[in-house]
Amino acid sequence: FFRPHPVVMFTKCLSTGVRFAAMRAARFQLPRPTTGLVYPVARGYSTQLADVLAREAAAEEANLSELQSVAVPAGFTLQDRAGSTLVILKATHGNEIITVQATVPPKLEFDTPNAQLAIPFDVLIEKPKCGVLEFQCRTAEAGYDVESLAVFGEKEKNIAKDETAEADYARDLKYAGPSLEDLEGDLQEGIAEFLEERNINEDLARFIQNYVKEKKEPEEYVRWLQGLQAFVK
Repeated sequence: FFRPHPVVMFTKCLSTGVRFAAMRAARFQLPRPTTGLVYPVARGYSTQLADVLAREAAAEEANLSELQSVAVPAGFTLQDRAGSTLVILKATHGNEIITVQATVPPKLEFDTPNAQLAIPFDVLIEKPKCGVLEFQCRTAEAGYDVESLAVFGEKEKNIAKDETAEADYARDLKYAGPSLEDLEGDLQEGIAEFLEERNINEDLARFIQNYVKEKKEPEEYVRWLQGLQAFVK
């Protein structure tokens, strides 16, 4: 009985295993995809995007002409900064300077009735030699809610008024009193009457809701489309 040498057997097994692995690899190997299918050449994308933006901007601009003007509340003057999310209203009350700053929310619910929109706005009341009161508010269906009230002394008033990163940080750290809902009823009523005397009322809240939704946001959207179109064309 002839027994093959162990080295010969190992060599045959190794050779057989290699062939089997090659056959299995050949069976399951996928065809190499062509370059054109996997990596399409992105030609004309900028031109195509510019055309879409042009059509969208034209349609939205046509809609702007159909919007009705929103009357500014009596006693206030409007300062609308193009390209900004801020809407600023100015007024005076005796020797006080009143500034209302409303902000277009990042996500404006267009399906929500105007009177139900919750739009943040700040009321700054500056009085000579006394400083500034800052009311942080939000429009509501019943008018508006006061969320906080910060008191800035004469030496701090620039913190309340400046639009710098340092001032923003300092305002965030400023104590803004307890939640107004936790105050005594007569104190809440006193603050509401104080604001009402300065025409911070439901009419102002309705103006902010209507102006932001019907005019400010649509105009800024058209500017955004036009700026993007000018960049990619």
